Amino acid sequence: MISAHQVVSQTDHWRDQKVSPKEALLLCCALLSLIASCILWSSHKQVWRDEVFTWKEVSDPSLWHLFSAVQHGVDGGMPIFYATAWLWAKAFGTGVLTLRLYSCLGMCAALVVSFRTLRRFYGPWATAFGVFAFWGTSGWLLDENAEAHRTGLL
Repeated sequence: MISAHQVVSQTDHWRDQKVSPKEALLLCCALLSLIASCILWSSHKQVWRDEVFTWKEVSDPSLWHLFSAVQHGVDGGMPIFYATAWLWAKAFGTGVLTLRLYSCLGMCAALVVSFRTLRRFYGPWATAFGVFAFWGTSGWLLDENAEAHRTGLL
């Protein structure tokens, strides 16, 4: 019979572990794969309606006007997404690939959070297999990865 103390101590054991160099290399390869996937798939995709909404909102010359528009339900989106995407657009432009790469960075962050969360409870190879198999074989995720909207931040 496993006591609650043993479960907590086992969970603490996984939580306290640092990312090994092999895990860091696997994460870097996965992130580079997502970025490459975004670039490759973007050239074969047309611009979708919600991507036009994203482009329109981040093209707003005033951040305060953008906040007012989001507050009044222009797209029902997340203010944090639009504020950070607006800053990204000011720094890198509002091209389709540029905005898609910003969304891809959100997906990359979601992959890292997924990996780190599961790594707290499972071993390194089980976590790596589960996370990378899901993120690398899900057609829906790879399709969303190449679109300019807030999926990665959800």
